[in-house]
Amino acid sequence: TWQDTYVVKDCIFHALSSLASSPPDEDKIKKNPFHSKVVLVGTHRDQLMGSEDEKKATIKRCAQSILSWLRHSKVLKSIDVSSVADLVTDISNFDSSDIKKIKKKIETLISQRESQNIPAPWLVFDFVLRKYAMSHKIRKVERTVCEEIAALCGIKSDEIGTVLHYLHHVAGTLLHYPDISELNHCVITDFQLIFDSVSKIIIQYFESSAHLSERDLRHKKGQFEASALKEVSCCLNVSELLALLKHRHIVSVLGEGNFFMPSLLPKAKTEPSPADSCSFLVMFECGWCPVGLFCAATTRLIVSHGWEVNKSEQFRNKISFHHMLSENWYTIVFTAFSAHYEVKLVDADAPAQVKFEIHKAINEVFCRICGDLQCPPPLYGFYCPETCTYDGATYQQHQHPAKCAFNCEAQQMKCYYTDRLSMLKEEHKMWFRKVHSHEHKRKLDLNLKTLLAFPGKSRTFNVANELGVNYTKLGVFLLKDEYGNTTRALENEHQKNAESINRDILSRWLQGKGLPVTWAELINVIKQIECYSLAKEMEDTL
Repeated sequence: TWQDTYVVKDCIFHALSSLASSPPDEDKIKKNPFHSKVVLVGTHRDQLMGSEDEKKATIKRCAQSILSWLRHSKVLKSIDVSSVADLVTDISNFDSSDIKKIKKKIETLISQRESQNIPAPWLVFDFVLRKYAMSHKIRKVERTVCEEIAALCGIKSDEIGTVLHYLHHVAGTLLHYPDISELNHCVITDFQLIFDSVSKIIIQYFESSAHLSERDLRHKKGQFEASALKEVSCCLNVSELLALLKHRHIVSVLGEGNFFMPSLLPKAKTEPSPADSCSFLVMFECGWCPVGLFCAATTRLIVSHGWEVNKSEQFRNKISFHHMLSENWYTIVFTAFSAHYEVKLVDADAPAQVKFEIHKAINEVFCRICGDLQCPPPLYGFYCPETCTYDGATYQQHQHPAKCAFNCEAQQMKCYYTDRLSMLKEEHKMWFRKVHSHEHKRKLDLNLKTLLAFPGKSRTFNVANELGVNYTKLGVFLLKDEYGNTTRALENEHQKNAESINRDILSRWLQGKGLPVTWAELINVIKQIECYSLAKEMEDTL
């Protein structure tokens, strides 16, 4: 029954969609098309039933089924394999030559990757730091120790921050959070720490609930107290672990010492809502919902927008919220499907203003999370009103998504699979109707003069001054200054005067040296460096 098992099929597709959702810079793609290298490994071949020929036939059937499903995805359907047999590399647990075969394949793929010039001391530092952690059997290293190791590797003291930023955000070999007070004193060298911690929280949660009935367990609503984390033995203390889990959008705070973790909830059987104007869909270019995004979005809605979890039963793939808008309480049901998320407003008579505010909150949350993950923003739409056939599969009416542009000019929605067009009804447009009220607002020219005297609703302010000491991140994101060379040069030139450095970075960006010069790109970067109040003030004006 492997075809119906989440861990075999859906997990593969979700993982691949997460990879497909994280392409490199678009300019680089145009010059040199990007192709991800993936190795699918089938383990435990020795435990398959039958003769060797029968085992090979089973593996081939699995590969054919996976290949067929992948071809249903618009992004993943272009697969470069010489034969179906090459799709899955099978190994036996008792044959060391199989492991060597996997290693050889991975080494071959790595050798084909485009090389990148990285300062040699940085690579030496990464290697020595890992060896140090392994030899001491630790999973995090204090920042002071990192600085000592860096000095031995020939890295200057004022360069260590840039090196750690590169190894975290570009190379992806360690985790360092300089802007989180509970974690800025250390470097995490083992990513498995996060997964182990989450697994232990889940195990501890259900072990402590072993005496409860299924009904009572559901009524715990995925909540736990901070004291429960003392039972989770890892190298992080309670405050460090909570800070890490909150930053990764794994848990959210419900009250003093009380936390909510959607992963602790049971899973529900779900069906798409009846076709009506009270729901819209969230989709992704890859055709599948990236792993973990539903739980992350749920925690962000609670933390950033004050949405309250309903007291009724909750599930890890279906969350019901209460939210006050226009002095009235509304119920919103957020449901996860493999290829899209559904956002349904239970109150059918809600005004257009309420629908617009709900979509706005959902959009802000997903854009923030997608920005953190460096993946494309989400798509929005509704259930397709037609029955469509694509690549041999039939998608029933109102059971599959159709995307559209969420703005006041949108008139049609396009079936995600067949590109078949359908007209938007007036009720659909209510989700973005408030855009009409913005049409006569003043348009601000994007130049340095405007940025240094930005005319906000309640005050005029200097954006360069408001950004404060965040100039290192500003340079990294806005100028694509991965190594921080430009920022360091400006830091020396302006003698660490934050306002002057920020002004120079903004000026260089406006000259076309970095991201596209648009208000949207600038505000998105300001959000990425966590200056949320500044970003909101600018958004409200624009």
